[in-house]
Amino acid sequence: MNPNALSLLSTVLLGFFVFVVLIPHEHRAQAASDLSAFGRFIRKELRRFRDLSQIGGYVHDTAMAQFIPVQLFHIVTGTWTYIAGQVAGTVCAHKAATAETSTINIPIIIPSNSSGNKGALLKDVEIDYEILVAACTSVTLSIVKVVRGADGADAVVSAPAGTQTLTPATTAATVDEHRDRFTLTTPAYIDDDEVYFLKVVYVAAATSQIDILGAVAYYTERL
Repeated sequence: MNPNALSLLSTVLLGFFVFVVLIPHEHRAQAASDLSAFGRFIRKELRRFRDLSQIGGYVHDTAMAQFIPVQLFHIVTGTWTYIAGQVAGTVCAHKAATAETSTINIPIIIPSNSSGNKGALLKDVEIDYEILVAACTSVTLSIVKVVRGADGADAVVSAPAGTQTLTPATTAATVDEHRDRFTLTTPAYIDDDEVYFLKVVYVAAATSQIDILGAVAYYTERL
């Protein structure tokens, strides 16, 4: 039990004991009036404890992560199909060999909150992919922030600053398995009027093939 609630309960029981056992009968009318006032105080305090229980602030976890399956990705350009991955039991979005530029938006599905400094503090987003046969020209990551428009108004789109772990034209584009991460320069609590995406742009050579396995968002959760 909450220590404050336990203290309040002890006070109530003590008051009842004093009224029933220690107060003489001839003084109980006045005591009853006092006890009525005391009861009102107790009810007020109980309502206060109830209201405080709704405030939150019980969780501040800096190591939260959310896997985002490839089936939720929005493939804007390029020809992709969902197939079994290179490892048995995995599913990937696969791009066959074609010289083309593909843009993919990955929705960052983590909690938002209308109160400042609560909900999810987005820090990083990492994508798992594999390049097969031939290296790509480049693989570029960025974050897209969309602020929802009011009724009758357009949304506002921006690109928060950040850094990509792998170099787009070299280490991110080689024939290999990759885990590439975009880290926000300024981590951001997500408001309920905001939506974030990881934007990935693959510039593929004629014989490049790409498998994307999924992504992971890393954040602090405060509730």
